[in-house]
Amino acid sequence: MVCCVAVAGPAVADTARDHATRGEALAREGRLTDAIDAFKAADQLERRASHACLIALAYMRRELWTQAELFLEQCHERARPEDPLPPWITLAEQQLAERLATAKLAAIELVVKPAVPGVQLTVSSFAPDESFSPRTIRLPLGRHLVTATTPGRAPVHTTVEVTDVKARTVVMYVGGATARGIGHRSRVPTIVTAAGAVTIAGGLAYHLFAFRPVRDELIAANDPANPDPERYDLHAARFDSRRTVTFALYGAGVATVITGVVLRYTIYRETSESTPRVAARFTNGGATVGLEWRR
Repeated sequence: MVCCVAVAGPAVADTARDHATRGEALAREGRLTDAIDAFKAADQLERRASHACLIALAYMRRELWTQAELFLEQCHERARPEDPLPPWITLAEQQLAERLATAKLAAIELVVKPAVPGVQLTVSSFAPDESFSPRTIRLPLGRHLVTATTPGRAPVHTTVEVTDVKARTVVMYVGGATARGIGHRSRVPTIVTAAGAVTIAGGLAYHLFAFRPVRDELIAANDPANPDPERYDLHAARFDSRRTVTFALYGAGVATVITGVVLRYTIYRETSESTPRVAARFTNGGATVGLEWRR
């Protein structure tokens, strides 16, 4: 077992170096998207500051300043004596600062409430594997779908429409935990069913306190032992109208309850699928559109 571990360690390191070397060669050829994929493949095998720095540099050359800034921060966070920052990092930071000062980007502060641990944010214009913790990011003009993913809670989506470069704050409420992690139930069927139950209760109250007394009056007036035609005629019209109202309330209540139940198990049935998320990536000679969802 010791021999296997000793052999496996250098093999993984060599593979990571191979990916990084291939990424550098692709970057020199101008194939920046492929270079980023190669650097990410190297980073999956061995998380290093140098990999994050190379990804940031490639994004700078693609003029995707937001992603470049995010990976440049990762580069600094990972830096260690055994994994130092590359010598060109200072110049890259200066260039990035100059471009951020002139680019049409808005500083958007993304705040998640409640402040629970483990929240990760993604933006529709980013690659699906690029997530970050709540923070301030710079977004270009346009419409962006931001998704907050929290362990044990349903993903939360919000659309951020950037029309100018003014700084702003966007608050995302992650809500409560769900039993199935991702699924959720709409409250519409519950509200409809509750409305039907309230209508039935109203019909019952009307039956007891409005319709039933008039009915009792008619029965008493039509008593064969002591008939009272005037009394009967006095309450007959009221009996008909109140009977109609009572039946209408019962009928409307029952129909509404049935509608709520049908909605629960058809249109608003519980689903364990999350809302699909769309991401677009530009490549040499075209673009790639990704559609992601979870079950």
